Amino acid sequence: MGKILGTVEQYLVTEGWNYEPVSGRNALQCGIKGQNSDYRMFFDVDEEAELLLLFVVIQANTPEGRRSALSEFIIRANWGLRVGNFELDLRDGEVRYKVSIDVEGGQLMPKMIENMIGAGVSTLDRYFPGIMAVSYAGEGAESAITQIEQAEGP
Repeated sequence: MGKILGTVEQYLVTEGWNYEPVSGRNALQCGIKGQNSDYRMFFDVDEEAELLLLFVVIQANTPEGRRSALSEFIIRANWGLRVGNFELDLRDGEVRYKVSIDVEGGQLMPKMIENMIGAGVSTLDRYFPGIMAVSYAGEGAESAITQIEQAEGP
């Protein structure tokens, strides 16, 4: 296990998280509960490039016929986000939020991991109702974004 993944694992152990390695990858996964849904988290590490990526993933994939509308929603949601971004896999409809950090020349600290988790989960959780409305209730992307951002501010 490399230095970055070891730091992530130590953080998870210290915080009492249940986690498991991802088969065939330099990654760890665990579950997390938000206010609006339960999510899967994946810590994916590229030790050579000294990168840590955190993916917070919705556990329901967007139906094929709604992926175009959700693509617009994601573009609108991503505009102005300060930490991280939404991603949509057009092949299978997986929706996730990605937060990454380049630790080259520095040291990954537990607070950085905590901040990554906080940013990823809170942002995905904030936009989750809109993602579901666009994906499953036929809501328009612009309308769903407007409701979210008017309710909580940009």
